[in-house]
Amino acid sequence: MVLKQFGKNIQMINRHFIPVIVYTEKPREALQILKKHMKWIEDELKNRPQEFKLFTLKNGALKTIIKKEE
Repeated sequence: MVLKQFGKNIQMINRHFIPVIVYTEKPREALQILKKHMKWIEDELKNRPQEFKLFTLKNGALKTIIKKEE
């Protein structure tokens, strides 16, 4: 799931989708960024079937843990 920003629903999303933040509003640019970092996303899909980490794609790829609310 690719968005510019996620809200609190990210805790449910990461159980079913790989959350990806892309800092562009232009769809063509977003697709190019996703293609460039697709190997990281595929690796996440293969190695983390329970809960996925959040990907932030800007100049590079940053993968972070999604904190649980208590």
